[in-house]
Formats: sequence, C-alpha cells, structure tokens
Amino acid sequence: MRGTAALRHREDTGTEKAVRGLHRARVFSVPLCLCAALSLSCTDPRGRPVAPDVRITFVTTTVSSPGVLTHDVAVTDADGLDSIVVRVVSADSVMAVDTTYIPFELFSTTETFSWTVPPGIPVGTPIRITAEAWDFADFVGADTLEVTVQSNANAERRAPR
Repeated sequence: MRGTAALRHREDTGTEKAVRGLHRARVFSVPLCLCAALSLSCTDPRGRPVAPDVRITFVTTTVSSPGVLTHDVAVTDADGLDSIVVRVVSADSVMAVDTTYIPFELFSTTETFSWTVPPGIPVGTPIRITAEAWDFADFVGADTLEVTVQSNANAERRAPR
C-alpha cells in the first residue's frame, strides 16, 4: 500500500485517560477554588463603612442674650475622622457663626465649643446648633440641637420698677 496513508487508530490506555482526566479536573478546580476564596472574603465580619456618629450635648442649661452658649460635640468613626464643622445660627439671623475643626484624635474626639451670644436676640428665639463630621471614606454624619433664648439682660435692665 504504497502511496496511501495508513491511519491507525490508537486506543487510549487507562493511564492516558486518567492523566487527561486529572488535567481536566485541575483546570476546573483552580477557578472553583478561586471563586470559593473570593466568596469567603466577602463574609468578613468587619462592618461596611458608615457615616461618623455625631452627638451634641449642652454644657450650659440656659441661654441669655447677651451671654455665652457652651456645648460639647462628640464624634466617633472607625474609618478615621477628617474634619468637623459646627454652625450656630439664631432664627432671626442676629447670631450666625461657624468653625471648621480638624481633630487631632483619629477615631474619636469630644470638643467643647463656647459661643458669645450677642445682645438684642429676643426671648423665645431659637438658636440652632449643627455639627457635621466627615470621615476618610468621605461619609458625613450630623447632629442638630436647638436651644431657646430664655432671658434678655438688656430687656431686664430697661424694665420699669
């Protein structure tokens, strides 16, 4: 049979089938192990990033015009604190101040703020305090409290006796 190609079919032996099956199993097991590892890494018990926890508490119990308004701002965040902004505004806009504070402490701080309340704010006027805190993940947390002017020293001095 010269000039014609004789094709012989070779039967696979059991060893060759086993080697080929092992190679196939390895090819599929690597992505399977990778997927399992990635899915387990997503179940890390660490919480997802959240906004900072901000709390305002009053140090002074009454506010007079003129007078001093003192309060604390407590801020905590697991991602680290970037900055804190505190605004104080009276309803009649006679008093409108703010400040930006860069905390020295990285994860938790409590700061005391004192503001001079100008004369001329009528009794019963609300003063709103707002504190906002940014963390390094760029989340913002805030708290707001209001206090009402309870006495006006100028009005008390002018009252007839």
